[in-house]
Amino acid sequence: MKQSQGAGASGYLGWSLYFPFEEFSPEDMASRATLIDGLPVAHYHTCPKAIRRMRGLTLDYSLLVKELDEKTKSIFMPALLGEPELCIGSVGVAVFEVVYHGVSEEKVSKHKLNIRFAHYDKVTAIKKIKSNYIGKFTCVRGTIVRVGNIKPIVRQMDFHCGRCGSTMMRIFEDGKFSAPEKCATTHCRGRAFDPVRGSAVTVDWQKIRVQELMATGNDAGRVPRTIECELTDDMVDAGVPGDVVTVAGIVKVMNPDLEKPGTCFRAVCE
Repeated sequence: MKQSQGAGASGYLGWSLYFPFEEFSPEDMASRATLIDGLPVAHYHTCPKAIRRMRGLTLDYSLLVKELDEKTKSIFMPALLGEPELCIGSVGVAVFEVVYHGVSEEKVSKHKLNIRFAHYDKVTAIKKIKSNYIGKFTCVRGTIVRVGNIKPIVRQMDFHCGRCGSTMMRIFEDGKFSAPEKCATTHCRGRAFDPVRGSAVTVDWQKIRVQELMATGNDAGRVPRTIECELTDDMVDAGVPGDVVTVAGIVKVMNPDLEKPGTCFRAVCE
């Protein structure tokens, strides 16, 4: 994959969108660069406008794996399971590079393209999801039993330093607001910041609850397990209570308080 001009130190146009807290280091990022460059995404040149309009792309997992060469596959397969944010982010960078190739810098979107996987065949029973699944890419199947309201969450916003007047961008991980603690400008000790509300980048967000499909036999009489799933962007409002769905995503902890004994974990598939 040819790297873009004006893409920063990494050489990849969408790097800062998918890895906002990481500086690109050729030595440390060798395997990630191999993954990005080895993904067979060149054919998305045929429909870049549609992908930009939808702000995302759904990839057929089984077909993608078949198209990977052995070197890229040896990195992609374990990374998706064990380091899904790194893997999916790398796929996003590769697709973003192709979709925005040749687009003038001022027209390049501030939104990252959402990467979805369809036909992922390694389904895990909801009752088996424990703490050892946290941070792993997992696929579950069940019935939607509850659908929450759609809400906007802020992904990023600019802040003005009250002392030197410089502007800095702040990324809100998982939509959790946090103002800058200090100014990034050299020699400025400013700690008061005004949010530039017009610069806010927002996405739609929704929470659903999925209940496991009960089998006959040993499961008779047992209370069905459930898992809460957070949906964003194009996935919101995609189902209603009673729908049988397959959800693939990263298992996370909701509001963990590790300081208190007896704390319960709740898993979330995003």
